Amino acid sequence: MKVLILSNDDIKDADAMPDYLRECGDEPMRYNRKISLDFLRENKIDFIVSDRHRHLIKEPILSQYDGRIVNLHPSFLPWCRGYYPNIWSFVDQTPQGVTIHYIDEGIDTGDIIVQRKLFFDDNDTLRTSYDKCKQVLDQLFREHWISIRECKCPRTKQPKEGTLHYEKHFKKISHLLTKGWDTPIGELPKLLEGVSYE
Repeated sequence: MKVLILSNDDIKDADAMPDYLRECGDEPMRYNRKISLDFLRENKIDFIVSDRHRHLIKEPILSQYDGRIVNLHPSFLPWCRGYYPNIWSFVDQTPQGVTIHYIDEGIDTGDIIVQRKLFFDDNDTLRTSYDKCKQVLDQLFREHWISIRECKCPRTKQPKEGTLHYEKHFKKISHLLTKGWDTPIGELPKLLEGVSYE
């Protein structure tokens, strides 16, 4: 099966997923830009996996690849959809975790395949918590990929509750993260006290 891995130029572990897919007998192809239906047809893509991709996937791709587009998302959906999800779970004090879900027309609103709650302590930083999320996402993907690619995995509708954040929300708080990604999550409540990002 030819699998398109949608990602971005900044990730450091770019070879991990392609290597695993080759072990499974699949033919992976990495791509970091927007895609079109013509591109998918020209490259004979069978399945799409989005892993930290920065572009939305829209129609007619969604219809043509129904049930064959999944996303690896570092939050416990329906909480923290959208931009920099890991940060918002601490800011909003919502459940923390990771989710693999189908992609639909919304922003991280597709049916859930599998998810796992995670727990962190105050000594974790934004960086270490994200690294833990990514590690667990990779593990879940390896555990479930065969059933995902064979369309035999469960589909659970997301609850209507939840949160959604955009880049503009992050821009309103980013200057307060004086240690950047190394900011301990235990310091976030004090750093962001009284700050509105809406």
